[in-house]
Amino acid sequence: MLKIIYREDSQLRLYENGKEEILAKKASEFYYLSSEGDYAFYLANSKHWHNGDLYIKKMGNTPTLLGNKVNLIYVSPTADVVVYIDKYFENQNNKGSLYMVRNGCKKVCLDRNVSGTVIVIEKDMDKYKIYYEKTNKKELTNYRTGFVLDEKGNKQPLGIKFNDIKFFRTNKDELRIIGEVTKYNKKGMDVQYYIFHEEEVISQNIAGFSHNDSTNKIIYSEEDINIQRQFFKQIEYKKSYETKFDEIIFQFSSHSSSRYYIACEIIKKAKKHLIVESPYDKDDSINHIAFFSPEQKEDILLLHYTLTTGTDFLPTYKLFGVSVEDLIKNAGAFQGKLGLDFAKIMNTGFMTKDTSEKIMYRNIYNSLLKTHDFQYRQELKTYLLNTYLVPVQDRVAHTSRFFEKYVQTNEKRLQLQEKMKLIEEELILKKIIPSKWKSEYEMFKLIKNQFPAARLHSSPDWLAPQHLDVFIEDLNIAFEYQGEQHFLAIDFFGGEGGLLKRKKLDKRKKDLCLQNGVKLVEWMFYEPVTKLELERKLEFLKP
Repeated sequence: MLKIIYREDSQLRLYENGKEEILAKKASEFYYLSSEGDYAFYLANSKHWHNGDLYIKKMGNTPTLLGNKVNLIYVSPTADVVVYIDKYFENQNNKGSLYMVRNGCKKVCLDRNVSGTVIVIEKDMDKYKIYYEKTNKKELTNYRTGFVLDEKGNKQPLGIKFNDIKFFRTNKDELRIIGEVTKYNKKGMDVQYYIFHEEEVISQNIAGFSHNDSTNKIIYSEEDINIQRQFFKQIEYKKSYETKFDEIIFQFSSHSSSRYYIACEIIKKAKKHLIVESPYDKDDSINHIAFFSPEQKEDILLLHYTLTTGTDFLPTYKLFGVSVEDLIKNAGAFQGKLGLDFAKIMNTGFMTKDTSEKIMYRNIYNSLLKTHDFQYRQELKTYLLNTYLVPVQDRVAHTSRFFEKYVQTNEKRLQLQEKMKLIEEELILKKIIPSKWKSEYEMFKLIKNQFPAARLHSSPDWLAPQHLDVFIEDLNIAFEYQGEQHFLAIDFFGGEGGLLKRKKLDKRKKDLCLQNGVKLVEWMFYEPVTKLELERKLEFLKP
């Protein structure tokens, strides 16, 4: 198996045959390993994750250049299908040749002068359809032509001389394409819309169209509605949110940032604080909700400043350790009959990072789809949006209006920043910062230096939707950092209820590791994160 790591100086490094070499400088941090680990795709000279020079590295061979300044459209979770536009960023026209690579073999040119959106849908094993658009070769015109291409190389035009082409997904996870044609006559301008279901025209009309049929309306079961009602009751959320400042409510999730610990310190002054109980048994995410009265003005302003400034935006809700907003964005990906993640309906393609993270998202989706008995991802996406994201967004908007009412000068912002720093210093002195996540990361760095193939937060199919802190797959060894919250009832980790749930999930993880032949090494919070300690733990694994 190829062993590749990304360094903070933007280098991709390869470990092969006991030697270390530089694969790429100025590389994208996202690389894509095959399911067997015998080849990998990566981008060099990359300014953005989907932009750069695309290479494939096969085990035992030198890297092969596949394209320059490509727009990487799509990579399947196991890297057996890769689609990209070559030389897309070479000029201002943003067009190039569309290529596909299957199973790490020779690249195949699908079409030329391709621009705009490209949608890849795998229909079945070795069957696919690609929808894309081309602009007219003449620079003075801006007409677009839509095409659909299948695995046999059959290319069919959807229509020519469109002024615009838009791609949508219906509530039943189907592809809907809208082609727009502008026509001029003596009375002025008419806009004609051609609506396609996949490649079949289903209607055409003048202006005003609906890309979702009324028959596709999402109707939830009574069980799902009850789950939502119980959740809203727990967090005291009403859909018709008041604009009056009778009560200020904050929602935020656990995070490795020091600002999270500062926020946890501030909410000790809240008139009410609780850890939201997840409706899902295997979800151990920590989500806070805190209630303040308007009279607690300074605490409200300081908490809002702490949560919304800095590089990480903390007011969010997590499921299985992942932000619901990220789940919703990724749920916009097409899903085919193989249950894989497909390209988002936008030019930049998919949202997830490398192979392991794509698989983690897939496992979470599958778990949620099964729990709610949803057939389509669009059902899940809409449910997550209305149940979890909308309340958070409403409350952020509410606290933002309160904040803007009282904080209108840089001087006031600097005062809040100073207060936040004082709390941070106090927490550092009390050794509350750094805590579990800092130590877990230090543990990962230590293991990674000795085992380059080690992956952080790996989620094998058999463990889904849980993850392993560190996993060395080729050695079948996993490491778990056991913080105090795994043994003690700590308030901002859910107290007694959170402790019981973590113990139950810890047991599940240990049992599944044993069943799947994975040696699980526990690193206790009171143990030093040192090379000597790592060697001691590895010694115990020897037969």
